[in-house]
Amino acid sequence: MVDPIPAQVPPRSTTDFFSDPLDSHPLWFKPSLFLSSNFDSKSYISKLRTFVPFNTLRSKLESHCAALDHELIDLINRLVGSEFGVASTKQIGPREQRK
Repeated sequence: MVDPIPAQVPPRSTTDFFSDPLDSHPLWFKPSLFLSSNFDSKSYISKLRTFVPFNTLRSKLESHCAALDHELIDLINRLVGSEFGVASTKQIGPREQRK
């Protein structure tokens, strides 16, 4: 029996593993693990240290943290902006109060 021809997978460069792409994460970086109730940062770092240089890991974590900070600020601004918009439409100005 003849094995099927495997689909050609493009070769991966080192930047796929150790870069900081704008639209995706390296294969070794899985932010969803941080949300787990049993996430242990020490074991996570010790596992990655075997194949990811420490400075690369630190850089990726700092980048992820900055992205989360930016996302949080955007969310707060949207919430405050929407609340401010609703509140400002319900306010009575000084001229309306005199009538």
